[in-house]
Amino acid sequence: MDGSLIQAKRKNSGADIAVLLLFASFMIFACVVTLLGITIYSGVSDRASENYTARTALGYVTNQVRRAESIRIVPFGDKDALEITETAADTEYITLIYTYGGWLRELYVERGTVLEPDVGVELVEVSAFNIRVSGDSGGLFNISVSDKNGGAANVRLLARCPIAGGVK
Repeated sequence: MDGSLIQAKRKNSGADIAVLLLFASFMIFACVVTLLGITIYSGVSDRASENYTARTALGYVTNQVRRAESIRIVPFGDKDALEITETAADTEYITLIYTYGGWLRELYVERGTVLEPDVGVELVEVSAFNIRVSGDSGGLFNISVSDKNGGAANVRLLARCPIAGGVK
């Protein structure tokens, strides 16, 4: 009886080793897959955050152009600004969108008010903001934004309103 008990333990220990090896290989595979997923997610997240600021700024400017009653590009400070005109309660107001001090800024004032560029509300930090009108006064805007992290975005946008003062 003693011999058969030892023989049964030997058979069980072989099965135990097989189960242990199978479990260990599963755990190694699970760790490799997890590390691979973390690496992929980290790369995607980094690329998305690199472009977030530029896309946000571009989305803001795009919406402002779409809702405008009248648009023109005017000099403001040492750069060009996008001037959007609207009328409320028989008073004409302008929104200036421009860059100053590394920020995309907005300034909303009654027409005729004279202010300096540093007064505008800081929207997002940018390294470049360019607006051009293409063609004759058809209103096709080329807008590009670059942020401090190297993210960039651009769009071509057809304005719904006339461009005041023609094409610059």
